[in-house]
Amino acid sequence: MQKLFFLVLIFSTFSHAQTKIASQLLDSNNEPVIQAIVKCYEQNSTENKLIDIVFSSIDGIFELNLETSKKYLIEIKSLYYKDIYLTISESNLPNIIKLENEESKLETITITHDKPKLVIKKDTVTFNLSNIIDPNDRKLKDLIEKIPGLILDENGSMYFRGQLITRLLVEGETFFGGGTKIGIDNIPADALEKLEIISNYSKSNILKDSRRSNEQVINLVLKNKKKAITFGDSEATSDFDTFYKLYSSFFNFKIKNQTNLILNTNNIGLTSLGYNDFRALNNVDSNLFQFSLNNYNSLDSDQEFKKIDDQSYLAQLQRNAENSNWDLLISYNHHKTLLDENADLRFLNNSAFDITQTEQLISKKNFAFRGLNFYQSDIKERIFALLFSSDQANIFNDVLSNSTIGLRNFNASSSQNNFTINSILEQTNVLNSKSKLNYGIQLKYERNKHESLQSSDDIFLESLINWNNVSTFELLNKSIENNFELNTGFNWYYNVNKNHNIVNLLFSKDC
Repeated sequence: MQKLFFLVLIFSTFSHAQTKIASQLLDSNNEPVIQAIVKCYEQNSTENKLIDIVFSSIDGIFELNLETSKKYLIEIKSLYYKDIYLTISESNLPNIIKLENEESKLETITITHDKPKLVIKKDTVTFNLSNIIDPNDRKLKDLIEKIPGLILDENGSMYFRGQLITRLLVEGETFFGGGTKIGIDNIPADALEKLEIISNYSKSNILKDSRRSNEQVINLVLKNKKKAITFGDSEATSDFDTFYKLYSSFFNFKIKNQTNLILNTNNIGLTSLGYNDFRALNNVDSNLFQFSLNNYNSLDSDQEFKKIDDQSYLAQLQRNAENSNWDLLISYNHHKTLLDENADLRFLNNSAFDITQTEQLISKKNFAFRGLNFYQSDIKERIFALLFSSDQANIFNDVLSNSTIGLRNFNASSSQNNFTINSILEQTNVLNSKSKLNYGIQLKYERNKHESLQSSDDIFLESLINWNNVSTFELLNKSIENNFELNTGFNWYYNVNKNHNIVNLLFSKDC
């Protein structure tokens, strides 16, 4: 009998093996060529796909991250030099590339103004979307594939130059908790002016120059006439027999306020939330602590399903005062899958056979309430975060065996129930012009309950185990675990000078 597996994906990052390579650009006098434009295209049978744009440094050096076993076209352009085109792999880029002087002179220069498609400034890469969008683009998702270096996977996660986009911002404010899938599926394309990719992102203005951040985010800049925008969709489809889909969304975005709502129910496996949306529930901009990752549903593409039900109900309310921001988010997600394995016929001997039919039902529920408050001034920042989360997972296996000795039925089920209360209070103070102190406390309570049940209606088991005198024989196992955590800690940041910082973790304690 073919074994059936169901994969619950808690955390995954889809990436290919990459190699960082570098080369130096020199002119005929062996002087470095500065600020040359280097474009990298991935070669395939149909077209060359632009995957990266970099500039040569003050030493004439440029770097590229290339995947193994692929071919690339490198285009190098610089004023006063002839263009260069190289076909390479990740292992044969020359260490030094010589550029020839362009002998032709410009007789006439005509200057026309146009908005640049790409602007690079410190940790921010800005794409001008007015040069990318066309009338057929309805949602942000339609623009993603047109932006070089930006990749979207099937779970709604985005990567820029191979690094995960951790959250989505609109006009500098988190949109619907900061997850990416909700934003790219719903934000209208015609409302967008620019797309900014910000590396080393920090919510804290006080600490952003004192330590490096691993966060890379997208910030959407709206058109001037769209700074306050209301949008949404509604859809209802069904064949009144096998499938149905009901979806409705409402978004009211203002820079100081947001009111968002999503209602989604269907039996065709369409989810409103992706991995990054669940991850965003746990990202509260704390430097010391984090929340536990909530329940996330993922399907194995190799499995055969009889039925997939998904229900998602989400609401967000965000309000800004002068120095304080409140962000309240409620989510309920119920995902149910019925997996089917074809009947397995086995011959026990020349006159005996067994036909086994297996079905597996997996039901996962998650309810979460997250409240955030962020207070910010020139000398003090404070974060308060509170999370109530309830997760329930049930797995039911039903095995029906029909053989020459009769009809037998076996059942095995297990359930996991988790309830979590998690709170964080953290503050950052400016002590003087060079010194900053970040400290906080976290309280967490978690209750885990696990049950497993095995049952059968086959009377022959009575001779093996001392069953109760009932028609169905059962074995039940239960366990309950309670955990309480108290975490405290603080960071002291001391700036030696403008360009060098020392960061010391002085104290951290888990109780």
